[in-house]
Amino acid sequence: MTRHVDLWHPASGQVMEVATTPRGDALPQRWQHSAVSCDGVLWLYGGHDAARGPSGCLHALSLSAPPDGLETSSSLLCRAVELERDPHDTMMSVEVALLHWRGEGPALTGHTARLWDGESVGESESVHRADPCMIGFGGKGYSGTTNLLWRVSLPAAPATTATWRLLEAGGAAPSPRYCHSADSLATGWLIFGGWQVKSSQAGPAADEQSERQLNGAGSKPFLNDLHLLELPGMRWSQPAVAGAVPRARCQAVMAVSSDEQIMLIFGGACHRDPKPGQVYGDMVMDLCDVALLHMPTLTWLPQRELPTHYSQRGGTNALVRAPDGRCFIFGGMNSDEGHDTPRFLCDMTEMVGLEAGAASAAALVDVG
Repeated sequence: MTRHVDLWHPASGQVMEVATTPRGDALPQRWQHSAVSCDGVLWLYGGHDAARGPSGCLHALSLSAPPDGLETSSSLLCRAVELERDPHDTMMSVEVALLHWRGEGPALTGHTARLWDGESVGESESVHRADPCMIGFGGKGYSGTTNLLWRVSLPAAPATTATWRLLEAGGAAPSPRYCHSADSLATGWLIFGGWQVKSSQAGPAADEQSERQLNGAGSKPFLNDLHLLELPGMRWSQPAVAGAVPRARCQAVMAVSSDEQIMLIFGGACHRDPKPGQVYGDMVMDLCDVALLHMPTLTWLPQRELPTHYSQRGGTNALVRAPDGRCFIFGGMNSDEGHDTPRFLCDMTEMVGLEAGAASAAALVDVG
């Protein structure tokens, strides 16, 4: 785990500065946290803290350009924001077993989050919300996976306190999961796949060995289902998809095109059933496939028409869309057989050939 921040400039396609440490409040080492960007500020929530396990802390990273216009670590500032439960939370009576740390929200890792700065969600019309907010779903705490929906307000600087609350949605909610994929639509939020793991342990002192029991007892913890949260209406639905549904996975990157015609899934990981004596690399199956969903018809496009030359990687860190429409994947990990620890990647790879493959595959759907 690391607390470092990498800076990348989309115009050049180059990583400008690697492993920088922000000024200001301390940024804890963590992974599997969520992040949203709002008005030049990157908000980080939760994740697996190196010292404490699942956490519910909130930090704001702001990057302001100095006079010469070159962003560097000296212009990167971290602001810690203390959280308290919103007194107007209509679900205040719901017991939340994920609250372990003072001044934090639900302690979660492997959850997803999106920015919402439109109409208010999850509150009565009499409650005014001046700040944009982060909406979060799912994740794993000390007692297993969850399908909770929650909201955190994102106050402008120099505020150091904010509120969080649970959200209630109609319809059939997705099953509990973490390390799933998600991306935003203009009026909703798509959730795909993930990992459904239950731990027999609970609390901050949970045994790390429980993480290694990945797919025992004939269970099927990896998912490939698709769910939609309608916003601001706060209602879940499960679209009926057709076509070549991709294999179940976790830790994949997901992106919806700006015209909301195509949804992309890349990479990720799943695990074989562990056997006595196996090490980490023997249980992990890293994926390198591309899957595209044709949004107008909800059809998964034929994978034989899509590019397959990308390197294998699970736990892909990010998919970045440059202003000119190009897509880049950053980071991830490969897990070699016979090795107990994965090899982490720090590369920026352009997904060349994606547009042509998508057009060819979509043409087959249109003809059909």
